[in-house]
Amino acid sequence: MNKNTIIGFVLIGAILLGFSWYNSKIYKEQQRLKFVQDSTAAVLAAEQARVADSIRRANGDTVEVKVMVDSLKSAVAAPIYQDSLLEAASKDAGQLVKLANDKMELTLTTKGAQPYEVLLKEFFKYDSTGLYLINGGGSNFAMNIYAGQQLYTSDFNFALVESTDSSAVMRLNFNQGAYIEHSYTLPSGSYMVDLKVKMVGMNALIKRNVSSIGVDWNLNLPRLEKGYDNEKNYSTIVYKYPGDDAVEDLGLRRDQAEQKLNTKVEWFAFQQQFFSAILYSPDNFTSGTLSQQFYPENNREGNLMACKSSMEVAYQPGESVEMPFQFYFGPNHFKTLRSYDHSFEKIVPLGGWLIGWINRVIIINCFDFLNGFF
Repeated sequence: MNKNTIIGFVLIGAILLGFSWYNSKIYKEQQRLKFVQDSTAAVLAAEQARVADSIRRANGDTVEVKVMVDSLKSAVAAPIYQDSLLEAASKDAGQLVKLANDKMELTLTTKGAQPYEVLLKEFFKYDSTGLYLINGGGSNFAMNIYAGQQLYTSDFNFALVESTDSSAVMRLNFNQGAYIEHSYTLPSGSYMVDLKVKMVGMNALIKRNVSSIGVDWNLNLPRLEKGYDNEKNYSTIVYKYPGDDAVEDLGLRRDQAEQKLNTKVEWFAFQQQFFSAILYSPDNFTSGTLSQQFYPENNREGNLMACKSSMEVAYQPGESVEMPFQFYFGPNHFKTLRSYDHSFEKIVPLGGWLIGWINRVIIINCFDFLNGFF
């Protein structure tokens, strides 16, 4: 037997011994885990039996075991959020806060510190009922933040710090003294709502390499007109790039559409035939996705279109960071939209250069004049 053969047998023997040792180690570890699992199951079963027996002695046999088991599992369930204040805020129910001026009544909810309902006071639906541009619960607005784990502000109940007829301040607190604050202001005689998002001490929770914060807004636009087809044909999502004179849209007469935006956007509008909900960022959105999908005419909730936006805004780490936004909830009235100086009036389709000029200079002014008499 030569030297190479001997070395081969030695290596094979070493491999077999090592493999046997490894299998033995794995088997012991599996047995240990099984023992732990069996012990845990036995303890849980004993506790369930004890609680069930106590319940039966107190109340007879009217309580089902399934209810008892579910309650016990809920009691021992691990928290979803690492921060105890966030965990508590995720379980709290929200409260409604109303702001009002002569144009609208805006209802906010502390669950997510966001718009809940919008009533336009000067207008009515086709059936003469109040015109709600947002029905209760039809909107979901959230800041999308990664702070150790993914957080959506709409999942948490904010504490109401202060409230007046025209303003409200709500705050989401973290354990380390950090907080996210949403401050809403509704000026007199305006369809615009100011929102200032303030992050204090969040630099200790948000990683330094985070350069943007998500802004998600989903809205079910309700039907406001009697004619479904006509209202549908003049509804879409419009958006504007900073510095551009014109606006873009997802297209009219399309049952569904989606557009990815890889450059800055100044504002976008969930536009209906005669009314719009607009979100404007003075610092611009850096990118995002917009999508729309129409509901069928027989939708039970009376919704017209599901609008979705998933946008990004720039984030610069700091002890105190502010992000301003503005909501417009109002009519597609040319002069009203133009008065806000953000080119909102571009959502009103006036036609080409010549027709557009005639509409702006002659037709609109003529109708405004006649409106003073009729």
